[in-house]
This record gives sequence, structure tokens and C-alpha cells, in this order.
Amino acid sequence: MGAFMGMAGLKGMLRRTIYFNGEYNSYMILAALSGSLLLLAFLAFFFNIVMSVGLNGVIGIFMPSKLNTTDLLPADK
Repeated sequence: MGAFMGMAGLKGMLRRTIYFNGEYNSYMILAALSGSLLLLAFLAFFFNIVMSVGLNGVIGIFMPSKLNTTDLLPADK
């Protein structure tokens, strides 16, 4: 995706500019297809994580620990 955006930039496309003449449409279509492929790859990755760890494991990452922190201190001699 970045390669197609870079090629469009080398041809003179400016960022944050709307082009109505369609001069860079081919680059933008290829960048959009590449971005869609990246999205599908991320969704497959996330599905793999959920199937490996389980939904409770994924949600558990964001939940606070119920571990008593005093158990982590070294024992007094």
C-alpha cells in the first residue's frame, strides 16, 4: 500500500489534495486494494488469536488482575 502511495507521490501527487481529473486513480485503486488485503490479513490474525487463546483470554487482557500484590513480596525472614 505504501509502495503505491509512494509511486503516486513520485509522480507528483500531493497529500491532502483532491484530484478531480483522475490522474492518480490507478495508484489510488491499487493502494485501496492493498489496504483491503491488509485489513483481511489483520482480521485473519485476530481470528487466529481468538481461536488460540479463546474469547475469555482476549477479553481478560483488558481486565484488571485479581491477584493480591502482597503475595508478590519476598517473605520476611
